[in-house]
Amino acid sequence: MATRQEVFDYMKAIWNTTKEKMKADGYQYKTLEEAKDHYEIFECIYQVYSEEFTHSCRDYQLKAGSKATKMIGEPSCELEAFMPDKDKKPVYCLDAKNKSYGYYVIPYDRQTKEDSMKACLKEMHLEDREQISTCDFENTRKLKLAKLIDDTNLNLKLAEDYFKEDCQRIKFIYGIHGGTSGKKAISEIYSYNIMLNVLLTSDIFCPVEGTEEEREFHHEPFRLFSDYLERIGYDGILYQSHLDPNGKCIVIFHPETMQVLPDTLSCHIDVKNL
Repeated sequence: MATRQEVFDYMKAIWNTTKEKMKADGYQYKTLEEAKDHYEIFECIYQVYSEEFTHSCRDYQLKAGSKATKMIGEPSCELEAFMPDKDKKPVYCLDAKNKSYGYYVIPYDRQTKEDSMKACLKEMHLEDREQISTCDFENTRKLKLAKLIDDTNLNLKLAEDYFKEDCQRIKFIYGIHGGTSGKKAISEIYSYNIMLNVLLTSDIFCPVEGTEEEREFHHEPFRLFSDYLERIGYDGILYQSHLDPNGKCIVIFHPETMQVLPDTLSCHIDVKNL
């Protein structure tokens, strides 16, 4: 029987193979809809997001007025330093070409402000700085985010030999009843978790240094993904920090929906005290 780690390794191999094939194909497919007919992983993503789900496992509603923290690696007390720079070169894998999204850390679930600060420091790779500055934002309207956070309560095996066991666990954890609608909900959650674990075992959300060719190699699959989500009505993505287990982050496709809170501006913060 395959172990959970073996399944993850297999999924990661599929994603890496996809990147290699995309490079060999000259990145000729410009949308996820075009790519899905040529790469297995994009077909999986398309199936998950092209259907109306009966269960909310896939989506997260960020209520209007929710707080989010942004951090910069300088002691500046200028609010402009926290604003999106339209001329700044995209850095993260999800940034569309010629467009920079807004990245923030939020106190998701029972996370504290301290958790958010520490996660933000790691996410922005600012641990080697002496001083940093932070500021809070709030969304001016309710935002629909794609929820890319693994439900640890499920602990699915995601292997063929454990399929029935996984389905029973989904049914129990989510309190799903029988019948056609129940089976559909279980199938949706199972498919969503397969796709989710492919993404979580890849290099998603990680900054990529190097040449333009190296950046394109790592970025292009995620550009297709984020572009697709934006086009079908999502406002951004909620995801687990890869660098801090307590960190929950959001990427907002249209940063203008995030309003800065001037009273929360904090400058000249000593990194050693975080």
